[in-house]
Amino acid sequence: MILRTNIKCLTCGELYTTRISIGHQSRQEHTFICKSCHEEIKIGLDLDQIKIDWDFECVSNCEVTKEPGHIINFHPELMIPEHLKNSDFVSPFLLQAFNLTKNLPHENPDEDMLKDARFVMNVNNEWPSLKQSWSLKLNKKDILSSKKATEEGNSFRYRVQILDVYEWIYQFSLRILQPKLVHLYDTPMKLMGEIALENPTAFHDFKNFYTTNWLNEHSRKFYNIYSEFFKHFNEFNQIMIYHRNDLGIPESYTVTSTNFNDLKHAYGNIYESYTSCLAFIACLNNLKNKRNFNKFATMDLKKYLSIDKAKRADPFKDVACFSIFSECIDSSLRNASHHGDIELDHTTGIIMYKSGKSKHQNTITYTEYLRKCIDIFTRSVVIFMLELPLTR
Repeated sequence: MILRTNIKCLTCGELYTTRISIGHQSRQEHTFICKSCHEEIKIGLDLDQIKIDWDFECVSNCEVTKEPGHIINFHPELMIPEHLKNSDFVSPFLLQAFNLTKNLPHENPDEDMLKDARFVMNVNNEWPSLKQSWSLKLNKKDILSSKKATEEGNSFRYRVQILDVYEWIYQFSLRILQPKLVHLYDTPMKLMGEIALENPTAFHDFKNFYTTNWLNEHSRKFYNIYSEFFKHFNEFNQIMIYHRNDLGIPESYTVTSTNFNDLKHAYGNIYESYTSCLAFIACLNNLKNKRNFNKFATMDLKKYLSIDKAKRADPFKDVACFSIFSECIDSSLRNASHHGDIELDHTTGIIMYKSGKSKHQNTITYTEYLRKCIDIFTRSVVIFMLELPLTR
């Protein structure tokens, strides 16, 4: 279903006709830059998926009008070809449904697409509840945390019974990786199991060290990562179906909402917590190489924790089963984000950011920026899933 609404920019009076495709969430927002005054315009929909009802909202810098204007298409979960963004005769769903089903290497594509839809439908309702249960745990309110987890976590139809917040986080995270990214977790998890069997004493020492020294700290860092990601899920969700199905970004396709002002620090914020937790993978790599968890090839754990975060993945970047955790690190993008050297060119849709002492200028599309944020978030999810069994 596509909803058609005419709006006017409150800054300059430019007219637009918005064509908004209905997604699976209870709330969707779309942001774009006015072609005339270059000011940001934001619109939203509150959706009742059961009654099939909706309310249109002018969130900022616009009002509803009877006069038609420039056509602009929006879809909360699918991309569209760049040249069709302003077409009055395009259906993003019909365009992409065939291509996605044709290209997905699924035995049962309809079932996997249903899993995608269920995950998206639940996020608005599930994440706020899970976040509160997680926050209660971090604040040492264990009884309240577990009560919320058992009462609300089990309402989201998991295959196992949710007994505490860590089990809820694990199952929720597993859904993030479904249907085609579970292998990112399975491979290092299998290796961790082999390490535990081959050298149980050394692994037990690592487990004790982790629960004593890192569990609370890492749990809070991952809480911050998840919170940052789901705060902006409305934007990330535009390419999540491609990411979770392990597909590349379709050539010449683009997202329809661009909320860069709110999102410009997202990669850097996730990066800071993520790189702090890479020590867990580094210690696993030490155990894999028959060393104590705190002994590296050229240093000890204390020295490792003092090196620059951009180099925390160096000890395992060439190790096949761990290299995925280094591939998502872009220190130039992080530095630009943190130092304010990153901007979006509204006329081209290109993000420009500077790096290094020479201030070399790099460019990426907004869609590529979303992908980088999702990649580092996904690796964060995998690391915390590897850590969670050590809490048992």
